[in-house]
Amino acid sequence: MMNNTKEKTDGKDRVFLRVANLKKYFPIEKGFSRRVIGHVKAVDDVSFDIHYGETLGLVGESGSGKTTTGRCIIGAYPVTGGAIFLRPDQNSNEMVELTKLSRKERLEYQPLMNMIFQDPYSSLDPRWNVFNIISEAMRHSKKYTKEQIEMRVGELMTMVGLNETQIKNYPHAFSGGQRQRIGIARALATSPQLVVADEPVSALDVSIQAQILNLLASLQKELDLTLLFIAHNLGVVEHISDRIGVMYVGKIVELASKVDIFTQPRHPYTEALFSSVLNPDPFTKRERIILKGEIPNPASPPSGCHFHPRCRYAIDKCSKETPVWGEIISAHFAACHRAKELTLRGPL
Repeated sequence: MMNNTKEKTDGKDRVFLRVANLKKYFPIEKGFSRRVIGHVKAVDDVSFDIHYGETLGLVGESGSGKTTTGRCIIGAYPVTGGAIFLRPDQNSNEMVELTKLSRKERLEYQPLMNMIFQDPYSSLDPRWNVFNIISEAMRHSKKYTKEQIEMRVGELMTMVGLNETQIKNYPHAFSGGQRQRIGIARALATSPQLVVADEPVSALDVSIQAQILNLLASLQKELDLTLLFIAHNLGVVEHISDRIGVMYVGKIVELASKVDIFTQPRHPYTEALFSSVLNPDPFTKRERIILKGEIPNPASPPSGCHFHPRCRYAIDKCSKETPVWGEIISAHFAACHRAKELTLRGPL
């Protein structure tokens, strides 16, 4: 039985994907009996919406839960708790609760979502040629004829800037940037509406990163795609995102439009991230905020606000009480006890 929720929204503001109180815990096992002695809370009570045609950037340090969130959305990981809703039809008021569907039922909606992986060197099977890599999902769906698959693969190669004459080549014959273009073509094979891009340029040379980002922006406009863009590089996120969510130890600590979050951040962790962004003006000095210690272990996070041991603005309350997620100003959300009283600096 499919579970649906109804929502009244109009036009471009329609929510395509809704993540509600998402949790993903990985068990910690011990001994030959594999007794569970704890859990790594990789994603812990995360909520956000993604609207049709927008790009939501998700940033944070390594280990903050960004990739796990993306993989839960596309169904690569079963969720521990919470819900993921999808609106397959923009003109409908019904949203399907994917997390309540059986594996067989979910297959109906799987073509609507796909993922671009971080490492173009390890995400492509070295034993398959380009045709087999791009066409895999189409061949398994059994909805396409052989002629349709061949035509679609050729179209996709041209779309991502590859030559059709390379269709029988293997991954080792391509550069890193070309391999990522193959990964993008594979993600687009089933004509998805949502693409989860998991740090798609972090493994590439700086000179190639801009080319891939421009390609994604062009494809988004041409195909009317919705993007969840996962990255740790704030400059990259600024270039492509409409809204930005900041994650820390499995939680989203701030979420706002790109302009708002870059000009007036409301969480101290966001300010610290911005202080590490290189300033293109050599005559402008900016204070670098050095965070003390390491990112906490998600298996045993600090009490209260998880960021308080590293926060320069922490007060006694921060170590005792978990901050409430709330709207600080219009459409600008944060989870910080002092969000309304602090004046924090962004890079702009």
